Amino acid sequence: MTATLMAKAVHYAKNSWKVDIIVMLSGFKSEDNEMKNAINEAHNARILIFATASNYGNFVNIAFPDRLYINLKLFYMFSTDANAQVLPSFNPSPSSKARYNFAILRENIRLPSLETLLSGTSFATMIRGAIAGRILDFSRHKDNRERIRRIDKLHTVEGMSAVFETMVESAVDNRYHCMSPWKILPLGFNGGEPTQKRLRERAHICETISRALEDMRRR
Repeated sequence: MTATLMAKAVHYAKNSWKVDIIVMLSGFKSEDNEMKNAINEAHNARILIFATASNYGNFVNIAFPDRLYINLKLFYMFSTDANAQVLPSFNPSPSSKARYNFAILRENIRLPSLETLLSGTSFATMIRGAIAGRILDFSRHKDNRERIRRIDKLHTVEGMSAVFETMVESAVDNRYHCMSPWKILPLGFNGGEPTQKRLRERAHICETISRALEDMRRR
């Protein structure tokens, strides 16, 4: 896909589909003003944009528009194996200028409809975009909307990054922030009726998200 077509796709997703999330699986060696403007407009409209990384390690630089993650315009995805460890043979070096260099699974992914295992930073990007989608959906449930404090910040790179950070904890490997999505879940509430147990779990997640969004002010 050319940069011009990608810019048109971003505009269409923003203006016609009114999306919350855009996942971009292509990168370019040089900047393109038309695409940059489209991304800025989507960012200002509080659309979360996820861009894929290179599969060629340090043989190539971080591509455009991916490098815009340094300025918190979008999310740029590094990748890990199934043990939440970075894959140096695939990832470009993390940026020392960025607050976060998030990485997530990209290796040996199994889809129900396919027998072969899939790998690639494109899959890591899609997985992370899907996690953001699940968080936004969870925040809109009737019983959660009033319990998540600063909920409007979930539509910003800073806010969603703060929630992603709860999935990292101490798993930082050479400046890569390795995500394990289940870390946002409670360890488990023993005993009690199943419905009440589920309600306590949901309340725990709401509080975890709320604290992450509130902590943004102290950073």
